[in-house]
Amino acid sequence: MILSLVLDGRGGLGTLAETARHAERAGMGLLLAGYPPDGLERGVAPADPAALDPLSVASALIGVTRCIGLAAVAPATGWAPFNMARAFSALDNLSAGRAGWFALPGEALAADPQRERFAEHLQVTLALMHSWDADAVVLDKAEAIFTDPAKVHRIAHAGRHFTVDGPLNSPRSPQGRPVLLQAPGLRTELADILVVRPSALNAAPGPGRAGRKLIVDLAFSLTGAEIGPASLAYAGDPGGLVALIQAWGDACDGFNLLPARTPQDTAAFADHVAPALRAAGLLQDPVAGDLRTRLGLWPIEPLAAAS
Repeated sequence: MILSLVLDGRGGLGTLAETARHAERAGMGLLLAGYPPDGLERGVAPADPAALDPLSVASALIGVTRCIGLAAVAPATGWAPFNMARAFSALDNLSAGRAGWFALPGEALAADPQRERFAEHLQVTLALMHSWDADAVVLDKAEAIFTDPAKVHRIAHAGRHFTVDGPLNSPRSPQGRPVLLQAPGLRTELADILVVRPSALNAAPGPGRAGRKLIVDLAFSLTGAEIGPASLAYAGDPGGLVALIQAWGDACDGFNLLPARTPQDTAAFADHVAPALRAAGLLQDPVAGDLRTRLGLWPIEPLAAAS
């Protein structure tokens, strides 16, 4: 089971770090910074003036966590594919293969019903991430060779919206590319994980569709804090939350958890819910390897940009 904990990016590093440590102690698979409270279906992440930049939040938590994944929402609006690829490749390299990217079109692109520009942006970004082979770096000091030129590739993309020759000017990241999260309906052919908000158990597609994992938004409160509007929510004792998660076991591959109060609700989850899930065989300790391996995702293949 995949458990993703949403970080709203409010407060200082101390609060974020404490929440992250509780999530890691609970055995959650990843932290997700900047997840939009609404607008997901339109591909928009509403601006929250009180929240810190999601990519900065994910980067800041590298040093205070050991194995949990670090994902951030980054809309295509305002980001050139080259800059997006470089930023998330850096996050994956610095975190030793723990990076994730929640890709959204953004406000300026959400009006395009076909998502054509977003689809091209996504494909070019991923192609740039793959422009270095895994063994491209040679580091032969005696011969003054940094990389093998035959293993660093131009992508030579010339499309309707972008013209990018490449290659990326930074080494390939440990995962090849970060784990890609998306919402349904947003050109999800390349997604590893789909995040949905069904209002009933039978409204969710089945798990593992087309090789992807499907996780369901679940707002929760174990501390008496008020929960805002949510399609699926739980407030009460830990046993009831365990029962709810078990009831959804056949409908999805995991949950995108939105705690009502941090770090208190995350600590309560780690103390009282996670042990019960482990005892029921629904939650495992993290396994060795990068984030893709830990989450049981399919290996990725090199990707070329469409021309």
